[in-house]
Amino acid sequence: MIAMRKANAVLGASQKNWQDILLTPFARRPEPPPQPQPQQQQRRKPDPKPASDPKTDLINAMFETLLKEVSPESNFRSFVLSVHAHWLKRNRLTDKQYRAIRKAYLNYKPEAENEDDRR
Repeated sequence: MIAMRKANAVLGASQKNWQDILLTPFARRPEPPPQPQPQQQQRRKPDPKPASDPKTDLINAMFETLLKEVSPESNFRSFVLSVHAHWLKRNRLTDKQYRAIRKAYLNYKPEAENEDDRR
């Protein structure tokens, strides 16, 4: 406490305050040079499947049917739209998504049961 009082007395006698002392170029630590930002790895977009792929054609047909048939007021339609957005963005579905879409599709088109369902 005595040292602090003496330091304040010296500052007062020299017409300076702590801010003047702490902000002098000698007292400030130099700012470190800016670090180079690592470049974000760009996600590779999946290679689009060829249009002649039967599985791609089947999935597109299922979405086309469901988007026509499922009521716009239905909560299930929002699910179909979200899975469809996933399909359009990534050009793939998880097994769970595929089974749900396939099951709903067969509810609207039971005659499609014999279509090729191999993955």
